[in-house]
Order: sequence, then C-alpha cells, then structure tokens
Amino acid sequence: MSIRRKIWERRIRNFWEDFSHNKIGLLGLAIIMMYVIVAFITPVLAPVNPETSMVANQYAYPEWYATLVPSLRNLPRTTDAVLSWTLQNESSALELARVTVQTMNDTLWIKYNNGTTQVQLLFTAKWNYSWDQPRAFDLKLAYGADPGRGTTSYALELKLTTPSGANKSSSLWDDTFPIWDSYWWRYQIYNKQPPIRYDQIRTTIGYSSWPFLKSKTNASFDMSPNHLFGRLGYSDPVSIVNFYQGMLKDVFGPPGEFTFKMYVTIKPIAATNTTCTINLSKLSLHIPGLVYGLLGTQVFGCDCWSRLIYGVRVSLAVGLVAALLSTSLGILVGVVAGFMGGTIDEVLMRFVDILICLPALPILIVLVALFGKSIWYIVLIIAVFGWQGLARMIRAQTLSIREMSFIECAQASGGSKSYIMTRHVIPNIMPIALADMVLSIPGAIVLEAALSFIGFGDPTTPTWGREFNLAYNVGSGFSDFIWWWVIPPGIAITLLCLAFVFVSHAIDEIVNPRLRRRR
Repeated sequence: MSIRRKIWERRIRNFWEDFSHNKIGLLGLAIIMMYVIVAFITPVLAPVNPETSMVANQYAYPEWYATLVPSLRNLPRTTDAVLSWTLQNESSALELARVTVQTMNDTLWIKYNNGTTQVQLLFTAKWNYSWDQPRAFDLKLAYGADPGRGTTSYALELKLTTPSGANKSSSLWDDTFPIWDSYWWRYQIYNKQPPIRYDQIRTTIGYSSWPFLKSKTNASFDMSPNHLFGRLGYSDPVSIVNFYQGMLKDVFGPPGEFTFKMYVTIKPIAATNTTCTINLSKLSLHIPGLVYGLLGTQVFGCDCWSRLIYGVRVSLAVGLVAALLSTSLGILVGVVAGFMGGTIDEVLMRFVDILICLPALPILIVLVALFGKSIWYIVLIIAVFGWQGLARMIRAQTLSIREMSFIECAQASGGSKSYIMTRHVIPNIMPIALADMVLSIPGAIVLEAALSFIGFGDPTTPTWGREFNLAYNVGSGFSDFIWWWVIPPGIAITLLCLAFVFVSHAIDEIVNPRLRRRR
C-alpha cells in the first residue's frame, strides 16, 4: 500500500512541476481559486439577501459610479429609521388626569379610565433627513384598540410637518401635510367582542400602488375629507399617483427636520363612565435611495452585488457536479465498451451515436418543463447529455491499452476483467478524462445560464442566467442598458469559463505527448 501511495505522490509531484511552468494554466487556476474563496465567504461579501426587494429604488446607481459623476452625487441614499413617540399636551390637565400613557416592549399604551369627556392627545416624533427628492417612501405603523367598558369612539390621525418654509412655495397645502387618519365607531361591550384589533399600515407614495384607493368598506382605515387629494377632488388613480410623485419633490425638497404628529382622540358617546386602551407601535420609515451599494439595484430594487456574489456558488456547483457526473458516465461506458468488445461494445456505441444525433437543447427544455425548474434537475439533465464524446474517446484509448503487454500479463496472472479495468485501464485513461472534465465545466455553466435566460431555470435560485432573463423579460436592463445589472454577470460567466479553459489547455499539454513535444 505504501508503494502505491509513493507512486501516486510521485505522479502528482511531477504533474505539478509540469503544470507550474505553464503561465496560462497558473492564471486560470488563480482565477478559479478566487471564485472558490468568494463562494466560501459569500455571506461576508454579500450580507444582503439577494431576494430582498426595495433595498433601494429600482435601477439605483452604484455608489462609486454616483461619486464619479457630479450630477449624481446628491441623489438620495436608502434611509431607514424607527421613531419613538413623545407626548405633547393637547387637552386640559383635568382631562389628561383620566389618561395613563406608558411604554412597554416598544409599544405605546394609552389607557382611558372612567371618563365622560373627550380627550385629545398629541404625540410627536422628529426625524432628520439629509437628502433631496426621493421617489418613494414607506411608513409602517401598527395600532390596536380595546373598547373596554362603555360606548366610545376613537380616532387616530397622522400628519407630517416639513421643515419650516418647505411648502411655502406651493398653494396646494400648508406646512402640515395630513398623511392618514382612521376611525373606529361605536365599540360595544359584547361577549364576542375581540379584545384587541391590530391593523398594519403600509403607505407607499411613488411608483407603488396607492392603498388609499380602497373602498371604505374593505379598507381598515378611511379617507377623511380634509386629506389633500380628497380636498382637490382627484378621483383618477393615475392622476393621484402622478400628483404625489411630483409632490414628493416639495415635501422632501430641502433637507432638514421633519415632525410626525399623531393625534389620538377618545370620545365617550354615552354619559356613563367609560374605559378603553389604545396601543401604538413605533413609526418605521423606509425611503429607497437612488444610489446603492457596489452595483446598484435591478428592476425589483434588489441588490445586484449580492445577486452576483450568490451566483458564484450556483455556477461552481452546477459546473463541478455536472462535469463530475458526465465524466463518470463517459469513463464507465467507454472503458466497458472498449475492454469488453463484441456485442456489449456494439450496443453501447450505438446508444452513444443515438444520443449524439439528438438535439440537446430542445430535449433539455422539454425535460426541464416535465421534471420541474429545479437547479439539481438541470444539473442532472446536463450531465446525462454531456458524456457521449468522452465515452468515444475513452473507448478508443481503452482499445489501445487493452493490447499492451502489461494487460496480457494481468490476464495471464488470473486477474478478472473488473479487476483489470479498475486497476490498470482506468488509471491510464484518467489524465485524458481529467482534461476533458475540466473543459466540460464551462460548457455546463454556459448551458445552465442559457436555460435560465430562456426561462427554464430555477426561479428560486439567484443565478447569472436568471439575471439575463429578468433584464430581458421583466425589466429594461437591455433596452435602457442598465449596465450595472447586465454586464457584471456576463463578465463573471466569461471569466470563470475562460479560467477552466486555461487550466484544461495546460493539463492537455501535460498529458498529450504530441502537445508536450511541440511545446
């Protein structure tokens, strides 16, 4: 066993000595190692989930590119903020004596005890914004109410006050802009009354749909007549959305301190003592930027850099696994056909000829459509249709090895056919198989990218081919030439495939005597 190990160690050492003198091979190996390292440290290089949408506005510029272009330097960056509420006295001290306000687990609890008069509370949250003219902003606010005892109505109204003088130039509104209000009417005490009702508010002003267009019967909040577009009489959804896109330039025009005001009104209807509890979460803000990260964003606002980095793992896995499976099949069929000969050889080679004549890409498309768009199905299908050329080459080499004297000695010594094939034939054809396997890896990578591009890739896996598919069919990556979205995946595929071609060429020069003599 030690002698065999020494022989293999000497072979590997001699192989590396020859390989290290090939500059093209070393360059390809260095590029492959770079991709492998990136695949291992993907979570470090790309901490953002590649499927997370709206990390910034769609087609946001890369950060470094915006720095180089003077006209893009002042575009807004993605901003996230969580704001806490501060109580300001609106009602009289006597009315406020009936109210208890406390914060528990980041939730504001407002308790109204044994009151008979209306109470209005004002809560404020201040926020500094330092960029100009975003295209959209999101508000998230969770609230709930327990009617308690008695007959009571409640009202919540959220307003935004811009920096001083921000809206003076417009005649459509004043400094205080009403965003949203909601009413719960006539909560009664019944056994079936739910203790707390929670609603989630998501308001997006900009390119997204406008949730206020829901009817009052279906929406969890109502439109009030004092809202801006209600006052102006806008009814067409397109007009409303376009109006607010233009309005954002005035609301967020000059940077400064913005104030959100939440008015909480509790009004007993009956003349009896009433109790109620209202809870209010912190206000979450998300403003997608127009500049983001190393490679900007694509059509859904996903981080292009994260999707590019996560695609390294998939491409390497597809190429390596498909090449390993196809090479194993090629070695098995080629060695068995060449060594056994006769009927077995004829049957296997005719089967190989049939597979070679079949159009691979249409059959791959049909099989993917039948078995599903899983990345591992695609790998298996690529492997099944990628071994025929290697099998014919291995068969020819096996026919030559079978006639050599050391094979005759092994047969004369009583060695079985399986023993001779595994111990003598396969080790002698492995250098050729290795060179072919390395060369088949880029073919598998390109084939997977082609399937993904035409829509037959795994829709749940971030691959480079899927980026081309989205850019062509969903977004305007090609028509508007969003270069930071479509060019990097193309460069990544080209560079990785070229590296394997370099390595395969170097291996071929080492194992092919003719090429070695020519060098």
